[in-house]
Amino acid sequence: MVTMTVYIDPPRWPAHGTVFSHLVSDESLDELHEFASRLGVSVRAFDQDHYDIPAHRLADALALGAVAVEGKDLARILIRSGLRVPARRRPAKLAPALTRRWERHVPGHPGLGSHLLERWLEPHRAYHGPAHLLKVLEAVDLLTDGRPSQELVLAAWFHDAVHRGRAGEDEKDSAALARQLLGPDGCAPESPPPAGRGGAGRSPVQEGSGEGHAAPGSGVRAAPREGRGPGAAESLPAGLADRVAELVMVTVAHRPDPTDRDACLLVDADLAVLGGTAEEYERYRADVRREYADVPESQFRAARAEVLQNLLSSPRLFHHATAVALWETQARRNVAREIQLLTGQ
Repeated sequence: MVTMTVYIDPPRWPAHGTVFSHLVSDESLDELHEFASRLGVSVRAFDQDHYDIPAHRLADALALGAVAVEGKDLARILIRSGLRVPARRRPAKLAPALTRRWERHVPGHPGLGSHLLERWLEPHRAYHGPAHLLKVLEAVDLLTDGRPSQELVLAAWFHDAVHRGRAGEDEKDSAALARQLLGPDGCAPESPPPAGRGGAGRSPVQEGSGEGHAAPGSGVRAAPREGRGPGAAESLPAGLADRVAELVMVTVAHRPDPTDRDACLLVDADLAVLGGTAEEYERYRADVRREYADVPESQFRAARAEVLQNLLSSPRLFHHATAVALWETQARRNVAREIQLLTGQ
């Protein structure tokens, strides 16, 4: 019998030719996902802190044990639970904050920043989107006392710039994009190629590494930049493109050379999500699953468990002393628990 801590409001939110209710928990996202699974609702319906339930499923949710409340009461319940994602942290609201960060660290290149941000805002990105980028950049600032190298900042922006869910290939494409746009013969970015979700070969295994978008050069053509058109690659330091691409490629295996400080910092920032609170990790886990909703459950579980087990086999998940102190213990606890959920062991 489900504990009566799952709530649903009246179906009043119009979309897709019907109206929707919101389904929330006042205790844990684990409980919410378990309830939605028993209700037969796809993980695609999860939106940060609630599920969108179509009107014709309201009776089913109530029969399963959801408690009906008015919308204003549901909002209060969600706020009190501590599970609510504030509007300012939702993907659509993050663009201004990311733009300010770009301008601070890479001044004079607004066209390039806008192009990369457009990629990060692609609608198919449930996890590898602007919220992940902001978390990585915040972690980079934390680990460097707010003084990261420009190479490290650019590597953070490029590391998931290409995203189609093709493990290994996507990192190569992201690195190639960095070489293309940052090099002396850089091409002016127009729009990224149409977002797509690759079919065969997609892998639900990556932890914050670049999961592809398009073949190198797709959606980018030679044109003038700032000075020649947007981006002004010629004013960036010589060798920057190759160094940023090198850092991006470290996110394939997340096993950097321990003597390469920026590589270690990038990996630590990319994996910082693993060291979040139990609820933060559960939200991350749900976002990853939603991003790979087209992958069959058994295939997803096997591939995901394999990668997580590989991560745990490392003597350390993190490298910088601050990252180890902040995230190592909790990350190992979170990852071990997810492996148990995936394997039933």
